[in-house]
Amino acid sequence: MSSFPSQLAAACHRPLRWLRRALRWLLLGVAGLWLVLLSLWLVLHWAILPNVDRWRPELEARASQWTGSSVRIGSLSVRTSGWMPVLELRDVRLLDGQGQTAVALPQVTAALSARSFLALVPRLEQLYLHEPVLALRMDAQGQLWVGGQPLRQGGDSTALTDWLFSQHEVAIKGGTLTWIDERRPDAQPLALTAVDALLRNGLRRHEVRLDATPPAAWGERFSLRARLTQPLLARAGDWRRWSGLLYADLPQADLAAWRQQVTLPLALTQGAGRLRAWIDVDKGRTRAVNADLALTGVDLRLAEADERLRLPSLQARLSWQALPEGSRWQAKGLQFTLGGERPVHWPTSQLTLSLRHAEAGGPWLPGPLVGGRLQADRLDLALLAQLGRALPVGETLHEALSTRQPQGVVSSLDAEWTGAMSGRQLPPTWRVTASAQDLALRALPAPEASTEHPHPLGQPGWQGAALSLSATQQGGEARLTLRQGSVTWPGLLSVDRLPVPEADLPLQWRREENGWRVQLKPATLHTDDAELKLSGQWRSLPGHPSGHLQLQASAPKLEARAVAKYLPATLPATRQYLADSLLAGQARGLQLKLDGPLHAFPFPTPPKGQAEGVFRVTARADKVRYAFVPSHPADDTRAAYASPWPALAEVSGDLEFDGPGMLIRNAKARVGDLEATVARAQIKDFAHQATLQLEGQWRGTAAGALAYVQSTPLNDWTRSALAKARATGTAQGRLSLQLPLNDLAHSKVQGDVQLNGGDLQVRPDLPTFTQLRAKLDYHQAGFTLQPSTAQWLGGEVRVDGGLQADGVVRFNAQGSASAEGLRQASEWSPLPLLAQSMAGTTRYSARLQWRGDRPDLEVRSSLQGLTLALPDPLRKPAEASWPLRVAVQGAANGKDQLSLDVGSVLTARYERQDERPVRGAIRIGPPGPEAGAPERGVALYLSLPLLDLDAWVPLARQLAGAGPGTPVGSGYLPDQGSVQTPTLRLLGRTLKDVVAGVSVNAGTQRMNLQSDRVAGFLAWTPQANGPGALQARLARLSLPKSETERVEQWVDEGKAGQSAWPSVDLQVEDFELRGMRLGRLNLQASAAAAGAPWHIDTLQLQHPDALLKAQGQWIPARKRTELAWSLALSNSGRFLDAVGYPGTVRGGKGELKGQLGWPGSPLSPEPAQLDGQFSIALGSGQFLKAEPGMARLLGVLSLQSLPRRLLFDWRDVFSDGFSFDDFSGDVHIEHGVARSRNLRMGGVHASVLMDGSADLAAQTTDLRVLIVPEVNAGGASLAYAAINPAVGLSTFLAQLLLRKPIAAANTTHFLVTGPWSAPQVDKVEKPLTPASAPAPAPSASDPVSAP
Repeated sequence: MSSFPSQLAAACHRPLRWLRRALRWLLLGVAGLWLVLLSLWLVLHWAILPNVDRWRPELEARASQWTGSSVRIGSLSVRTSGWMPVLELRDVRLLDGQGQTAVALPQVTAALSARSFLALVPRLEQLYLHEPVLALRMDAQGQLWVGGQPLRQGGDSTALTDWLFSQHEVAIKGGTLTWIDERRPDAQPLALTAVDALLRNGLRRHEVRLDATPPAAWGERFSLRARLTQPLLARAGDWRRWSGLLYADLPQADLAAWRQQVTLPLALTQGAGRLRAWIDVDKGRTRAVNADLALTGVDLRLAEADERLRLPSLQARLSWQALPEGSRWQAKGLQFTLGGERPVHWPTSQLTLSLRHAEAGGPWLPGPLVGGRLQADRLDLALLAQLGRALPVGETLHEALSTRQPQGVVSSLDAEWTGAMSGRQLPPTWRVTASAQDLALRALPAPEASTEHPHPLGQPGWQGAALSLSATQQGGEARLTLRQGSVTWPGLLSVDRLPVPEADLPLQWRREENGWRVQLKPATLHTDDAELKLSGQWRSLPGHPSGHLQLQASAPKLEARAVAKYLPATLPATRQYLADSLLAGQARGLQLKLDGPLHAFPFPTPPKGQAEGVFRVTARADKVRYAFVPSHPADDTRAAYASPWPALAEVSGDLEFDGPGMLIRNAKARVGDLEATVARAQIKDFAHQATLQLEGQWRGTAAGALAYVQSTPLNDWTRSALAKARATGTAQGRLSLQLPLNDLAHSKVQGDVQLNGGDLQVRPDLPTFTQLRAKLDYHQAGFTLQPSTAQWLGGEVRVDGGLQADGVVRFNAQGSASAEGLRQASEWSPLPLLAQSMAGTTRYSARLQWRGDRPDLEVRSSLQGLTLALPDPLRKPAEASWPLRVAVQGAANGKDQLSLDVGSVLTARYERQDERPVRGAIRIGPPGPEAGAPERGVALYLSLPLLDLDAWVPLARQLAGAGPGTPVGSGYLPDQGSVQTPTLRLLGRTLKDVVAGVSVNAGTQRMNLQSDRVAGFLAWTPQANGPGALQARLARLSLPKSETERVEQWVDEGKAGQSAWPSVDLQVEDFELRGMRLGRLNLQASAAAAGAPWHIDTLQLQHPDALLKAQGQWIPARKRTELAWSLALSNSGRFLDAVGYPGTVRGGKGELKGQLGWPGSPLSPEPAQLDGQFSIALGSGQFLKAEPGMARLLGVLSLQSLPRRLLFDWRDVFSDGFSFDDFSGDVHIEHGVARSRNLRMGGVHASVLMDGSADLAAQTTDLRVLIVPEVNAGGASLAYAAINPAVGLSTFLAQLLLRKPIAAANTTHFLVTGPWSAPQVDKVEKPLTPASAPAPAPSASDPVSAP
């Protein structure tokens, strides 16, 4: 026995030995095979292939058998460039049954494959067809014809396809393919050119590529590709077992042309653009299709949609996938443009639609739907609404999209259903979850109301909402939130749109046996007016679609104006009333409870029984402004209405709405200045005879109470008795109203007003009642004033009255009046000023009544006890009885008549409009016919035996001083009239036989006056911004010395400088001043303001013997008059007689002219204060004996005293006055001292020369007089010619001695000094010699300054 190692070694060597033997036999087999193959290859190349063309008939026959068509081969050749030969066939044609060429193959190249030896059948490494021409035809029965031969399943056709798909590679270059589909009668044949195709086959793999160019109208060159696999043992041509991917790329295709030959998905009839498609095939069946679309001008129809979609552009990746129970559609990157006037762009989104349907006829030809699922990441609802019936979503959704017009974006949509969606029926089973943002939904109007459904509700709409939803056919839940949105709910909300800044509304609903139940979980709703908290539920109610609602709501506060906004529109009357009546303020702590069937809302309580539900709103009114009878503008259902009742302000109390009514109780309020307590304000039913019942009390100012009465229907119910009243103090009262809101004419009222010691003025033209304590009871039919007391006209008065049975409102008063009280009665102008002259008291009775809108007033008194300290004829002692009657009788249109009778001395009648006099007449004097009133204004008629105007002037000035616009100047005083009296005392003067007429027209006061001293016409026109203007045309005017002295006194007191000076246009035919009749006066002066110079433009006095002309100014500030004047004398003697210097001069004519000034008025030139200068040029006169006074100066100048005092006898020359042929010279006056150096008088017998001065104030003189006798003409002539203002008497005498010694010897020289009444005359004995003559004096022509 061998050892173990030896056995192990032997066991290891046996397998190696067996392996070596196997390898040896394998090598021998392979070598033998190669020898066989080499032998066959040598036979093929050297024996068969060189003679292949001889076998062409056998090849044609064999090919005809394979193809089923007659095959003709033009030539056959072989090329060998390697181990395997290449066959080249030219002009290969397949003929149809008629012997026509069905397929033309100009060149066919076939490279044999070595696999042919293994398969024992010819296998080609490559089959190349160059520019083949092929026609494919599908007949009407669905049979495919290739090259004129039908392509049948099985038999030779199966062998041909198996052989074709067994070849390694088949290539076609530049081919032409024509496709004809006889199943489409309208389709034109499709001719594809430049067809390049490549088919590569493997053991399990098939790869195909086809590139072809369609006709130009069909698009650009396209490419079709496929990569498919088959089972390992399957036949190569059994395509039903193939699986893989097909790909198509159409860079530019016109779908309208392609649809003639190809069935397109989605009923796509038009469109152009690029298409790419990937088709998944599983065992010959299409399982999935993915297509990229970039099209323009698309026209398609989605499934069973009613309308087509027309899209200017469409981009998407569309996917279809077969499912076990249907198919799934998906759109990725979907975006398109919806056409129209304003194109809308659908942004990029993704949709997935899974459909369950019966067996499909193709990828896009599903059978009837039995369910589905839709998933989307983004849906634009506004675009979906525009797509409308182009969407296959069923009639219900179609109608919803059309009517609700949704907007917003839906995201995360997942909807699944089972069952068909057709018509208006929803699938029997469905589920949906979604969320939406920026959601808007149009509300639907409420249907027409009916007897069964009187308050139908529409469907709500909203804007600015976000929604999250999860629902099934059995129920669901949702949360609706709003941010800066709004809600619309026809039939429920009263406003068209309720802004909602914020809201959170969680909802749940579920299906029950009798319908649905919807629950509102605790929700919040913030509006512009309130922050509401809501909760409740709604459930279906059989027979009543509106159902049953339970709702609780609360709000911390709500603006009062917004209360109506939140009431249901089913309460139109309540809502309308509250919208008009709640004007301001807030409702706090608002609580709402609603529980009941909505068809019975607002649950009125029947006469018998209980209400069907509860509707109650409670709140606390806080400073609410409540117009309980509101105004409203005009609208479609009602005319405009202005309420006569003022609103209650600051109402604070309990506010409650219960069913169809409203109640306010325990409230405080204000009405103007009144504080009110509203015990109850209730409207039981707004819808049926709405009547407001209001009860309350008030207190406040009497003025506020009057304002309330005057501004409300209380004014009419009190017959406007207090319509014009004014009051002070406090008042209080009660008020109870029943106001049918739709028939206010049948309102009822009851209440009272109490005045607590204040003041009351019943009418503006009546004095005020003071310390009045009164109570007025009123109701809708009238009122009664209980006996009341007050102070009136300075005494106590008792008043009562009210609405009488005859419809007249009458007040009666009994009391006493005092002079002091009458002074306070400013309403009875000008009585207060007249009462300044009254004293004492007197009794009176008064009656005030209204009939309609016409008030009547009558006051009567005997005036006993009242003293009238007025000028005659109105002076009355206290004990005298003068019956007084004052009556106001009302007329229509605001007119009335006022009459006043005082004894037998005064009557007055006025016609008034709105309590202002329009015209009237006043008569003072003995009884006579009633004076007529003018058309406008008030006339005064005075007819008295003696009229002392000086006594009346102070009172008249007081009356006039009140001015326009004051009670005194309000039209009761006369603005025209007439005066007739034998004696008139005025300004201290007595005018006789006075007849005057006065009128005022357009502000100008005119007077015609006739008396013994003044006669003519005067007009005074005041100016608003100036001193006025005076115009006078007088026949005569006499101003006595007293008048001028009064003017001087006025000037001395400085009043002239404080007054403005009017413009004056004065013409007097016969002017007399201080007893001097000066002739015709013409004065024209310009107006001047106070203190400014008054310019005298023209001053002219025309006397029969003289004419004075002057112009200058009166300077009030300096109290000075300055005039430049000239006096032309035709007979100076008679003129001096007229001005008060009679017998001074006889004859004499000439002119005096110069400038004079003096302190004082122009009426009173005072010689003693004159300044200025003038010149004298007179002739043909004679000085007469002068009387004492100012004329004495002329006596001195006339040298009448010389005959009595001189030894030298000049008596025959001067004793009776010096007759002169010429009297001339220049006189300068300064401070009343007149100086002259050249006065000269020339007569027949002598010439007189004078040099010196005269003091006009002291009436003294200091003159040197030189008398030159007329011995010969030479001396007098020399004297007359030589003397001039530049030569004094001394110089003249010296010259006279030298030139005329004889005349000088006869010349007499005098000195005249002393007073004018007794002048001292001294003769100068020593004549002047030339040596002693003084130096020449300054020339008289040198200027002399005047003051």
